[in-house]
Formats: sequence, structure tokens, C-alpha cells
Amino acid sequence: MVIKLVNGTELNPLSIYGGDREVQGAKRDTLYFVFHVEEGIETLDTLFTEENCETITITEDSGDSFIHSGYTIRVELSKKNMVIDRTENNEPIYEDRLTVAMAQRTPAENQIKEMENAMDTLLGV
Repeated sequence: MVIKLVNGTELNPLSIYGGDREVQGAKRDTLYFVFHVEEGIETLDTLFTEENCETITITEDSGDSFIHSGYTIRVELSKKNMVIDRTENNEPIYEDRLTVAMAQRTPAENQIKEMENAMDTLLGV
């Protein structure tokens, strides 16, 4: 699986999952990206910005691609000890992982963003 950010950076997360999350007083669709700790928390901090995540393209191993727009609110960047497997006795096996959670703007926030872009265009910014 590969994700591509607006700036052209391609990353290979271990997994991606989504769900609703309460963020800044609104229920938002949120994408969670899980990485090996070797990716570096500082690297992920510089990559997962509002500008870089305006559009996130996810390409699955099958070759299918999906574009996710407006996931620009970073709500989590953390290192967690996660269950990655189980032993024969069903005991959990843990490893450290880095997790980034990006929440989607609301429709009202999208309208505000569009108005800001229109004003920038009119002002020649």
C-alpha cells in the first residue's frame, strides 16, 4: 500500500483505517496511518501538514487508487505499543508503531476554504 501526498511524497504505511472522531466540536471522518518507528516521528511531523494533506491518494497493493480530499486537520501523531500478532497460546505480541490521524474538514469549513482561495485569486496572492 502506498500513500501519496500533495508535495509528491510517497509513503508505505503498514496499515490505514478510518472512522469517526470528535475533533474541535465536530464529528469528523478520520484517516489513521500506522508506520514502523523507523519512519521517524520528526519526519512524519514535517510531512503530515495541512498543505500536504489537501489530497491524499491511497494506492492499494491490488493497484486500486482512492483520492481523499480535505483531510487536513492533524489530530494525532504518536508512538504506541501496539499488538501486531499473537503467539500459539493467543498471547499478544507488541511492537512500537507510529500513528498519524488526519481528520476531514466539515462542509462549512470547505466553503470557507473555497472563499479564502477565491479572495487570494482576486487579490493576486
